[in-house]
Amino acid sequence: MTFSIVANVGDAYGVAVASRFLAASGPVAMVRPGVGAVASQALANAGYRVAALDRLEEGRTADEALTAITGEDSQTSTRQVGIV
Repeated sequence: MTFSIVANVGDAYGVAVASRFLAASGPVAMVRPGVGAVASQALANAGYRVAALDRLEEGRTADEALTAITGEDSQTSTRQVGIV
């Protein structure tokens, strides 16, 4: 079983990852203090993490960031991503 959870409380952000792969959080999770957190699994697009956090830092909502990063990806239906 594989899962990720991204969460925030106030200005604190975090990501937890469970996977059959050791040290999966490295390629899956990313947090930018004061901005947000992202997790991308399944057939992950590692570029989603930086791109989503950049959109959040620009002032976009998590939904807007998700739409922006998945908009030009032809394999969106094979990916899992969570943003806060």
